Amino acid sequence: MSSGKVVQVIGPVIDVEFAKEDLPAIYNALHVEGETAGGKVKLTAEVMQHLGNNVVRCVAMSSTDGLTRGMLATDIGGPIKVPVGNGTLGRVFNVLGETVDNDPTEVVAADTLTVSATATDVILKAKVTDADGLSDISKVYYSVVKPDNSTVGPFDLLDDGFNYDQAANDGTYTSAVTMYSDAIKGTYRFDFQAKDKSNAVSTIKSHYITIK
Repeated sequence: MSSGKVVQVIGPVIDVEFAKEDLPAIYNALHVEGETAGGKVKLTAEVMQHLGNNVVRCVAMSSTDGLTRGMLATDIGGPIKVPVGNGTLGRVFNVLGETVDNDPTEVVAADTLTVSATATDVILKAKVTDADGLSDISKVYYSVVKPDNSTVGPFDLLDDGFNYDQAANDGTYTSAVTMYSDAIKGTYRFDFQAKDKSNAVSTIKSHYITIK
């Protein structure tokens, strides 16, 4: 099992940095532990996105109170699993498959179920040029307009040679967005823009993805 360190905490969202060769897969569970003046901190988080620069974005399965940068996060090597079958009848579990019914009796269950919705990573790539050279590009980003006309973003695309980006500083900026099986059906519009160091912004280039 590989370990990383927490580099950012925003509510239930946790960013964790790993060594390049140890980057956990999307949906893997991370065990995060640490100690503060207020006591021990221990929680489980699920990897939801590869941000680039060896950082993964995770969602905590419980409160992040007391969690701070620098705490150890260990990749368990697989997704969260919960017991299923006759052995679970009459028992109460939390989202991690832990009993919360104050019954000390061991749960005997031969099978487990992975806790993750079926999903597909869509790889986004944007080829960007600048009259003053690639070094003049300061930011490339995109927003998503959903079928219900709500908008999320902006999100950065990276040209760092990590994860889905094949080569650093070649003008091709890359990101990945996870599309879940229970996502709103319909057409999603991805609006891409770039900004240079003078804060000049490009025209919007749109791409459409339809989920049926």
